[in-house]
Amino acid sequence: MRETETIEGRIPAAGYFRMSSDDQTTSIKQQEKEVVELEKRGGYRIVERYYEEGRSGSKDQELRTEFNRMLLDAAIGKFKAILCYDSSRFARLDSIDGSIAKQLLRKHGVYLVTVKEGRFDWTTFEGRLHDIILSEANHKYSRDLSRESLRGRMDRLSRGLWPN
Repeated sequence: MRETETIEGRIPAAGYFRMSSDDQTTSIKQQEKEVVELEKRGGYRIVERYYEEGRSGSKDQELRTEFNRMLLDAAIGKFKAILCYDSSRFARLDSIDGSIAKQLLRKHGVYLVTVKEGRFDWTTFEGRLHDIILSEANHKYSRDLSRESLRGRMDRLSRGLWPN
């Protein structure tokens, strides 16, 4: 039996957990708790967990080693779904930059399910539109946060304070 076949009617899935900075000490634990609840109520069976700590969802994608390992595992049929807390934990790329990973997942019949937004169906017009809107919103949030964070650090520096 292939790993992607259902066992006891449960769909094999990956659990993906990401936090962007090391000071989010409880973020991954909180995400995992919610995703385990999704696993139970959604009829999934997590066969592999991927933990990405201190990694941005919007830049330096080559440093997201667990995300890239997850994509490779998806391509060999290890699971049929990726369970994640919300779409911003999956990625904060704009809809064009994020399309490469999603295209690979769609090609291999793997879909994303989040606690907050539900299932992303990249095979339908409505599903892709839903994804595009959230991808762009997540990317904008990331860019705005970066700009505001820089503004705050510059303000502290101008007042003779340490910027962090």
